[in-house]
Amino acid sequence: MLLQLPALDQLFISVKRIEVTHPQCLTFFLHRPDYWLAHRLASYCSHLAHPQFPLIGTGPFRLTQFTAELVRLESHDYYHLRHPLLKAVEYWITPPLCRKRFGNQLSASRANHHWQTGGAATGQPGQ
Repeated sequence: MLLQLPALDQLFISVKRIEVTHPQCLTFFLHRPDYWLAHRLASYCSHLAHPQFPLIGTGPFRLTQFTAELVRLESHDYYHLRHPLLKAVEYWITPPLCRKRFGNQLSASRANHHWQTGGAATGQPGQ
């Protein structure tokens, strides 16, 4: 997959082909010796999105829990830049307290739709 991406072809120009020789082993065949190949393979540009979950990234936080009561984000250990100072962030969802203070602004089903699509459920405030 990496060898087929035009933006990355220079990073792996010495690689002739890659074979899966074991479920947890790759064998690289090279056109010529490449001292820096292992370093480039460990770089951020070589990280691929999960093939079954392409929307899951490798940002500073990862979603570890998403329920009607709690959304928990934890520091992503493999993030390529500086790590956040917080190890975890929790958003507690307390509908009775929210309704008392803010009223019914977003139903649970619309909130879930908003989370899944990454956008507003209707685009209208208070819906």
